[in-house]
Amino acid sequence: MVIDMNKQLTLFEDETKDKTNHIAESYTGIYAMHKYWSKKPYNIIREFILRYTEKDEIVLDPFCGSGISVTESIFTERKAIGIDINPSAIFITKQMINKVPTKLIQKEFSKLESEVKDVINSFYIVRRGDKKFIGSHFIWESGKLTEIWYKNDVKNRTKIIEKPTEDDLNLVSSFSYNKIPYYYPKDRFFHNSRINANRESHIYELFTPRNLMALSLLMDRIEKIENNNVREFFKFCFTASVGQASRMVFVVKRRGKFNGKSRKTERKEVGSWVIGYWVPKEHFEINVWNCFENRYRKIIKAKRGLEYKKY
Repeated sequence: MVIDMNKQLTLFEDETKDKTNHIAESYTGIYAMHKYWSKKPYNIIREFILRYTEKDEIVLDPFCGSGISVTESIFTERKAIGIDINPSAIFITKQMINKVPTKLIQKEFSKLESEVKDVINSFYIVRRGDKKFIGSHFIWESGKLTEIWYKNDVKNRTKIIEKPTEDDLNLVSSFSYNKIPYYYPKDRFFHNSRINANRESHIYELFTPRNLMALSLLMDRIEKIENNNVREFFKFCFTASVGQASRMVFVVKRRGKFNGKSRKTERKEVGSWVIGYWVPKEHFEINVWNCFENRYRKIIKAKRGLEYKKY
């Protein structure tokens, strides 16, 4: 077959092969484990790899980002080289393809849970009369705690939303950055207006003192795990959950449309993280243990699907 070299071919067209209708699939399984900016659709990346390479050939991605090109190359029996200037990208990529013994992971999680869960949850105690509950979500507006969410029964089915009491305010005010006994980064941001990073701001300011205390305690315990692969797995769970535990989670007041207009929800809802590094005027403070455990369960479920996959 003769190909007209004067005609530019794109990744979506190849005169030697049939055209394919590319529709991006949603992120599931391992691709939903960890957030990464500008993540590409894995099914389209896979199609490019299958179309332009053969088995055992080398796929090089010098800007591998979330690692989707690397994982899809390996899953389709290619050899892969991933490069990125961002160490987080390399860490995430390695953890995406790294197989872990799930039984050992579950055993370590049980130990982790028994040692730190109750301590962390004690930071979010909600006292009502002679009863104690564990707060799950706290809404802040302009630096003031304005709303508390907690469950009032053993099975955690009934959500209560209330204004904070004096006890609630006293508890949260007992936390401060300079009282945290564990390591946390004290670096300043570099200036980058594209992501709202200001060199006058510190990284730790993206978290409330209470949540930073809980996160630093949790990471301190993770660092003590002896098995390197297991320790790196839990660091992956930690970094995947840390954004949800930050002050960057905004409050949603309008969702959906009614008669062509956005409608207000009766209650406030949890939004996603903001794009860039800034704190919305009204934002959530979410229980750190809940953030971590929820992400752990999603990741371990995805990892089980890799245990018997050959690569």
